[in-house]
Amino acid sequence: MAPIDDVIKDLKSRNLGEYFTLREVIKKYKLELIRYIIKLIERGLPPTRKIIRNFLSKTTAIDRVRHLANSKLKYHLYFELLHRKITKYHLKARDIYNIDKKGFLISLIGKSKRIFSKH
Repeated sequence: MAPIDDVIKDLKSRNLGEYFTLREVIKKYKLELIRYIIKLIERGLPPTRKIIRNFLSKTTAIDRVRHLANSKLKYHLYFELLHRKITKYHLKARDIYNIDKKGFLISLIGKSKRIFSKH
């Protein structure tokens, strides 16, 4: 198995919702990633400066956004809102699915309805 396959296997083996950062992955698999990039360069497929710059800006931006979003107050407000909506609409857990930043969907006899949205 190629080293990059080990990286991919490790990422896929993580539990759904398990928190990790790209920095953590890069630190753990630094040599394997470097070897993979070198192999691509040898094949005539070097990463461009733009690709590297985009990768670095995305990874640092993602980590920063996650860090800023991770506050006790924000979690409290979110679950308070969720509880109010569940109570207001007399919802059962089995009817709620796909909770995300846009709200959550409920099942109503074969139909779906968005309960609340970000805006």
